[in-house]
Amino acid sequence: MTHPNTELVARLFTAFSSGDSETIASGMSPEIRWHSSGFDSTAGDYVGIPAVLAYLHGEDHAPQTQMRVLDVLASDDRAALVARTSAADGTKSLDDEWVLLLHLVDGMVDEAWTYKWDQRAWAAFLPADDGRAP
Repeated sequence: MTHPNTELVARLFTAFSSGDSETIASGMSPEIRWHSSGFDSTAGDYVGIPAVLAYLHGEDHAPQTQMRVLDVLASDDRAALVARTSAADGTKSLDDEWVLLLHLVDGMVDEAWTYKWDQRAWAAFLPADDGRAP
């Protein structure tokens, strides 16, 4: 039997992949906190549904990006998604795995942490313009 939180993660990832902000927002607590690790232009903390949606659909992400889910793990109050991103932008490319850890309350994402395996590769691919460096 599949855990309900595995199904929630799959539904939200499918919605993200298709740009369905309404479905994504319906799975988030209004006070959601999202933390993105690293030194690239997407790294930082985002609070509230509008800020998280702006992050997820941000223009600072690569225009040619493919994401593939490798595994989803879930318990009653946590879920983890392991994925691989492949992206290209002109002369630059990126191929890296990452994990998304979710804290869930009453079937809603309350807090999220994105951990990228190769943070230097992400920083080279999506450089921050605020002086952050790996």
